[in-house]
Amino acid sequence: MKLKTKKLLTKIATGIFFLFGSVEYAVILPTMWLYISNDPFDAEPYFLGLCLAAFSFTGLLTAPLFGLWYDKTNTTKMMILFCNLWEIGGNFMYFLGISKYFILASRLVAGVGTGCTSAIFAHIAKTTTEEERTAAITVAMAAREIGLLLGPGLNVFLDGMDFQLGPWHVNKYNSAGIFMVVLWVFIQLVIIFMYFDLPPIEEQEKILKAEEQIQTDYLEESSEQSIVGDLPSPISIQSPHLHFSITNTPPHLPTYLSSSWQEPQVMCRSISSRERGKSMSDSHENKRQVDDLADQTSIHSCPGVYSSLEQENYNSVNCTDEDTAVIQVSSSTEGPQYTGVISQSEFEEIKKYSETSGSDIYPGKWTFYKEYLREEVIVLLTAQFFFSFNQTGLEAMITPLTHNLLDFNGFQNSLLFCATGVEVIAVYALVHFMSRKFQDRTLLAIGVFLTLISITWTLVFIPDAHEGQPGLFALMAVAVAFDVGGLPFFAAVVVSLYSKIISDRTQGVSQGVRRIVDGTGTILGPLWASGALHILYVNFGVMDGLLGLLALMMLLSWKRLRPPGKFWWVRLEDEEKEEEYQDDNPNVPETEPLTSK
Repeated sequence: MKLKTKKLLTKIATGIFFLFGSVEYAVILPTMWLYISNDPFDAEPYFLGLCLAAFSFTGLLTAPLFGLWYDKTNTTKMMILFCNLWEIGGNFMYFLGISKYFILASRLVAGVGTGCTSAIFAHIAKTTTEEERTAAITVAMAAREIGLLLGPGLNVFLDGMDFQLGPWHVNKYNSAGIFMVVLWVFIQLVIIFMYFDLPPIEEQEKILKAEEQIQTDYLEESSEQSIVGDLPSPISIQSPHLHFSITNTPPHLPTYLSSSWQEPQVMCRSISSRERGKSMSDSHENKRQVDDLADQTSIHSCPGVYSSLEQENYNSVNCTDEDTAVIQVSSSTEGPQYTGVISQSEFEEIKKYSETSGSDIYPGKWTFYKEYLREEVIVLLTAQFFFSFNQTGLEAMITPLTHNLLDFNGFQNSLLFCATGVEVIAVYALVHFMSRKFQDRTLLAIGVFLTLISITWTLVFIPDAHEGQPGLFALMAVAVAFDVGGLPFFAAVVVSLYSKIISDRTQGVSQGVRRIVDGTGTILGPLWASGALHILYVNFGVMDGLLGLLALMMLLSWKRLRPPGKFWWVRLEDEEKEEEYQDDNPNVPETEPLTSK
């Protein structure tokens, strides 16, 4: 199966996973209170909060563990299948409903299955380019919102359940559990047949080149060489999976030939199974040939050969001699320490160290301090917490407010949630489009601005409002529209930008850390909103203050809220010159040679 087909099927399977995961939340939440408050359970009101928090709590605890699993194995398929077993078991326990404590335990068990979302986001980060990552995460988030939109409609279907299933009686309260068991079994089949552990983006580029047989016009280039004269012959290198043909051209050509000279190129083609069966011992010889080639070529071939052959972003290497690169690393940095001019093999040593113990976005050894206590990381984790805290708090408040001020019943609230769901999906589509045109930090700023307008509007008009006040529905509709409009900008962009400013080697654990912050906000938000419902000025004032603080933090850290280039420190001086040039020439469009969107 071709890689493009695998990527498409994996994207569909990921969307189905997030779709049905949110359906569970939307199906069980509306009926849980009726389930545990009636005979034979007769649970107290606080017990509902325990059941809701239990589901988020175990997901919060297991997310870093599943992230660590992903970082060690770089595979997610078996992990998702394992997590789905917890979902199946937890929902079946919820269906059985032996006691109220058994129901509480069922939500704890099912919550374990949600921990793999951190690994899924890490997998998306490693298998997409930075340019397409925001759009890919937006699709997953939109699928989740569609599930939240469909969930209430499924409750209409489940409300009529009343039959015997073997020794168990299925009714409108416990039917949500057995319904989700069926859905999660279906998801298991989807993951088995449609989900693939995709290779990292660098390997994908190699595979796609081999599949599409890019640059197979070697005969044409050979004819061009016959015109030039005594040019070195192409060097062919065999590998277990690909055949590389590297064309080397001398740096000094006659004037009449200089226009036809090109950077060294790599041509890939698929090899036969008999060729692929050759001994892996050839790899050492291949490496020696590449090193010899680097010694033979001019300074111009340095980035050409390595960026093509290794499929890495080596634009940060300054080739100042025929076989050397300048690496500026502090002598106090742990790990490989080089200063001045070093060979390409020494640069490779730095790269390999970053894949085992170091990082590709800062020099030296990976440490918790370097990874998570950087300014940009703190800003994004703060944004994640404030977003989760405010959004879940507002969701907890909306039903009491519409009941007290607008006298809405359950049906009218359902219509309200359906309308907001449609808006969210439309805005997600907008974010998907805008992510290809604007930087992530710009999209995040739009989300903060829209949400800040919503909370400020609510703080001004809602606390003193009373039932029957003219225009009250319009005032609340404006607040809800702005809040829902900012939600996709927050939800998708924070995850995407965060994945771009952390080390690739620890994506899984880092997404687990973000999940902890997100889960903490999700738990504390409803507690604050429901507890301060009688003091709305304080309630909305705290939310508004948090967003104002976030806006100030983003303003002060604006220049750092963008992905650093790979191994940026080797061109730190050039980057400073580029920034100085931009400062001196404000009318020149900003270019970012060392960073991406």
